Amino acid sequence: MERCNTNEPEPADVTALRTWMRRDGIMLHAEELARAVALKAVAKYGNALLEEAVLSGCADMIRRLGYAEADPVEGLLIVQVATAWLLLHTVQEKLARIEGEAGHSLNIVNALSQRVDRAQNRFTKATETLEKIRALRRMTAANERPRMLREHERQALPPHRGDGFFQPTDAKELAVAKT
Repeated sequence: MERCNTNEPEPADVTALRTWMRRDGIMLHAEELARAVALKAVAKYGNALLEEAVLSGCADMIRRLGYAEADPVEGLLIVQVATAWLLLHTVQEKLARIEGEAGHSLNIVNALSQRVDRAQNRFTKATETLEKIRALRRMTAANERPRMLREHERQALPPHRGDGFFQPTDAKELAVAKT
């Protein structure tokens, strides 16, 4: 994947990447992409302790959000939340560092503040989308149980004709149906 992360990758590398992505699916790609983004983002810190703490926090967030048990869509959203958090953290750290140093223009500080706002918006949207998907899944699961019960009750009903009307199967049911 790293060899294809250039402006002009080798055709053989692109072919190998396509084959790999088809074989292992989008989840593995999302994990690798998030890892590449994370490593690139924290490499700018220049502080091994800070880099490790941020990467550990990102991995812990992914674990706590339930990535291991998530289906593919939810897993992609969990990776998006963690990546957005990481980028927000990176921009906030840069803004704090620049604000603490003398000699930076107000334009630079304002530009970084706007980047923090945009990163915060991306993080908020990612978390809201994850929660919406989870709420829809809960609603679907809650609706699924009554539907399953209705199907079970239908299986216990007498047989039906093809046109949908009740067809009694014996004389006793016929007498009940006529009353």
